Amino acid sequence: MSVGIGAFYFPFAASPNENYPIEALTIVPIQWNHALRLGGNWSFEYGGGLTYSKGGYIQSSNFNLPPDLEGLDIYSESIHILIKPASFRMQPHGGGIFFRAYGLVVYKWIEMNADLQTYLDHPNTVPEWNLHINEFFGWFGIDVGYTFRARKRLLTDTLK
Repeated sequence: MSVGIGAFYFPFAASPNENYPIEALTIVPIQWNHALRLGGNWSFEYGGGLTYSKGGYIQSSNFNLPPDLEGLDIYSESIHILIKPASFRMQPHGGGIFFRAYGLVVYKWIEMNADLQTYLDHPNTVPEWNLHINEFFGWFGIDVGYTFRARKRLLTDTLK
């Protein structure tokens, strides 16, 4: 079993709409994983966690905001719940480099920017798909990493 925390920061260089800046994207995931050895160098993992994310101004899109929304600070700042129902990991017993492929179920739980909610509720706007609040969506990923400690051996490995 493991617990991890990470950080991701991506500064946007330029905005397609010069009137509005694009905010950098910041993501901080906290996750829990439990691994079940399948034999050899393979493991099956499952887990979950919370992710804080902030960034990406909606004004950077190629459409004009209605006049009554001008001046709002419209970006997403939210907390997502992540459930990792299945992942497969390949890693040597002595530690070192590992590869992992996984699927995620993501639920946008809390949106902390009131201006974004005003935008989403406005009758003359077309929200982008990933800004909806309280919705599930699927995701997948591939990780490459490095482990500094050796993996625990199965009881059956030590009896051989």
